[in-house]
Amino acid sequence: MDQDGLLRLVGAIYAAGADPQLWPDTLKAITDAIDGNEAVLGGANPQVLPWVVAPRTDPEYLASYGSYYHVRNPFAKAVNRTPPGGVLMDYEAVGEDFYDSEFFNDWCLPQGFRSAMSTTLMLEGVFAVNLVVNSSDPFEDDAVRTFRTLVPHMANAFHLNQRLAISHIERSGLAVVLGAIGHAAFLVGEEGKVFFANPLGEALLARNDCLTLREGALETTGLDSTRRLHRLIHGCARREIGDAGGNVSVGRAGGRSPVKVEVVPFSAQVFWPMSRPPAALLIVKDPERKLARRLRVIEERFGLTPAEAAYAVEVIKGDGREAAAARRGITLGTGRTHLTHIFEKTGARRQAELVRLLIESWQEAGE
Repeated sequence: MDQDGLLRLVGAIYAAGADPQLWPDTLKAITDAIDGNEAVLGGANPQVLPWVVAPRTDPEYLASYGSYYHVRNPFAKAVNRTPPGGVLMDYEAVGEDFYDSEFFNDWCLPQGFRSAMSTTLMLEGVFAVNLVVNSSDPFEDDAVRTFRTLVPHMANAFHLNQRLAISHIERSGLAVVLGAIGHAAFLVGEEGKVFFANPLGEALLARNDCLTLREGALETTGLDSTRRLHRLIHGCARREIGDAGGNVSVGRAGGRSPVKVEVVPFSAQVFWPMSRPPAALLIVKDPERKLARRLRVIEERFGLTPAEAAYAVEVIKGDGREAAAARRGITLGTGRTHLTHIFEKTGARRQAELVRLLIESWQEAGE
């Protein structure tokens, strides 16, 4: 292949990295450049093939491969063990018995596939993104050299797909919405990997008091709550949207109120080249944050001191002034003094009127 043709092909590969819809035409160009029959891009682990791009393969053959032949393909198993960037020829990976196999005789030969070479473009655990080129005849040395030249560009293009997928989600308006909801929020993958956190979520992780990161994945401070959280996230990835989601209570040290983590299924219409796309949206509802906002509202509206505002919130719970003072850690006499000032500043004459005034102020403030 001449230099100009190679440069055009490299340009097409990077164009597909920026726009995944261009992969079918780019794969056809790669196939023609190395005298193959078909170039196939697929993301797979040893058991499943969740996505594949094979522009010249009959859809029925493609469906049968995913549902039946993938797990019976010895070459695929060898490909998935190949480190990224290497090139593997079929004769290097399989023995003579391969040519007697059901896969070769019933799936490859009817399509004219007698030779193959492949590379691993990306690897995430046991999940790999592979490029396999099939041919009716053994590949010429020049074709193999061209393929080796293209491999690093293909890998770069797929990494670009991955970065753009994350960027697409962040630009979709989700970041703006999550930044305005007033709660810590996280967008996570099936294994709990965090793809995005709003500012309150980042602050929550920095405090390390109820949620933490371990190898990029969210965990709670308790083993049982971590297991439940991961089950809910996994359910969002595996089930129908209407059947998934839930919430988990996460305790905190020092007698502080637990937080509630709501787990909601998340689906984005975006090409995702790796195995674990965003699966769930986590919204962390912290009663202490809500209380802090409510205290600030009545401090500003009625001119209450922080101590008076905190006592007012306890008093309107309705279990008596002595219980309210005990929760605040103050004497009953100090509580009476606070309550006198609260009535003066709010204009309330009875406790029922105080309850109404506070609730109205919170409702007007959206609390």
